[in-house]
Amino acid sequence: MVVPSHSAPPAQGQSAPWDLRHPIVVEIARSRFESGHFADSVEAALKEVNDMIRQIVRDQIEKSSTGPT
Repeated sequence: MVVPSHSAPPAQGQSAPWDLRHPIVVEIARSRFESGHFADSVEAALKEVNDMIRQIVRDQIEKSSTGPT
């Protein structure tokens, strides 16, 4: 198995990789990533995505338990 080497983050003027991310992920992760806190950046973004999915599921469960309106 080949493990890719870690490359340096893009310089602060380069926004192309961030243009491909959801705005909430960019808001949460970009400053952490650019300051070299890579793991924290990913963890914070994934926690936010998890919270968003959790809320969607709760809303769907609540909606289905109340029945059609």
